[in-house]
Amino acid sequence: MRVANYTHFGGIHFETANLRNLMAWSATANPLTGRPFTEAECLGIAGGIAAGYQWCPSLPGHDAGSGVSIIGLVKRYSTNGSWYRDFFSRLGIALDVRETGGVKAALANMREPLEQGRPVVVWCSPMRVCTAASWAACGGMYTAVVHSLDEAASTASYGDHAATSHTIALDDLMWSRARVCSLKNRTLTFAPPKPLTAATVKKAYEAGLRECAADFAKPKLGSFNLPGLEEWTKLIANGKNKRGWLAAFPGGRIYWALRDAFDGIETAGTGGGLMRPTYADFLDRAATALKRPALAECAANYRALAKNWTAFADQLLPDKVKPFALTKRLLRKRYAAYTGKGEKGMKDIATTAAELSDLNDSLVREFPWDEALTTQHLETCGQALRGLLYTEQQAAALLGKAL
Repeated sequence: MRVANYTHFGGIHFETANLRNLMAWSATANPLTGRPFTEAECLGIAGGIAAGYQWCPSLPGHDAGSGVSIIGLVKRYSTNGSWYRDFFSRLGIALDVRETGGVKAALANMREPLEQGRPVVVWCSPMRVCTAASWAACGGMYTAVVHSLDEAASTASYGDHAATSHTIALDDLMWSRARVCSLKNRTLTFAPPKPLTAATVKKAYEAGLRECAADFAKPKLGSFNLPGLEEWTKLIANGKNKRGWLAAFPGGRIYWALRDAFDGIETAGTGGGLMRPTYADFLDRAATALKRPALAECAANYRALAKNWTAFADQLLPDKVKPFALTKRLLRKRYAAYTGKGEKGMKDIATTAAELSDLNDSLVREFPWDEALTTQHLETCGQALRGLLYTEQQAAALLGKAL
């Protein structure tokens, strides 16, 4: 069974892309523009951006990477489905959300909407689902839009932010769905709604803006926004605190943290600049729709911040060190292959992954700097990070004032 008219794929980030592509499938236009909802509008309505830092110490403990996450979304680690629920509820669209611990029920909950001609969002692990995913991209949790199921062939097809649809073995998909126990094999579906009104969309813009501003002012999870970013400024060149980078990543392991921080800012489904350019596009749209020129000033601030974040990411892995420059090229190549080619880019992604793995092994074994040079580099990066924190705080304050 296949959802015949699900033909939209790709985007910047898997969650914002899924929302945009689902709205395109439902033929639901934005009455303020007369066009399909953009990924920027979906980002803004769902809750917007953040600026935080999170570290999972279990990953380096198992030689699985740094565990460093740079938080760019306000619901970065939402396990209750609020990213989707809030978006759709703000537009007045009714949902069918189901959870189960049983394998048969999990399959039935995915099969039923497909039989009715509706795509279904499934919560899962990225393992076996997104070959381009990294810890920095999703923190071990993922969502995809399943639009086809062939139980005879034991396959399913789904979309995310890749340029094309993917086909996966049904057993692999079901395994990934059950991998994260807190997601409870969750599925979400909806029927195409009646045409939206301009008033409804304006209220949705307002609600999304207020959530973003409120979380900047008083985060629900402190480290996932500005308090976390402030903590990072204290840890990046710290060798005494066990969470400090010099203590947590001795020797060549510091490469993990530098690489994953770069990835989290530039290539882990952010579109570059920690999603600031995409959110700026939403702010410009909201400024016009809500007749609040101050939001356009906020948009300009976040576009400037995007450039600062990109410059900082490049500073983490300076081009003068050839393996660092190669790391950045490979990470950008992997992201471009996935978002630009989809399944046609799988060979490029596999080759890139192998090269990144070789780089990891060589740099952990023989890092190009001694402890003194590493400390000096991290202290310099820490100074730049403190500047970023200040400008993020100023931008957040202006956003709150604009509302």
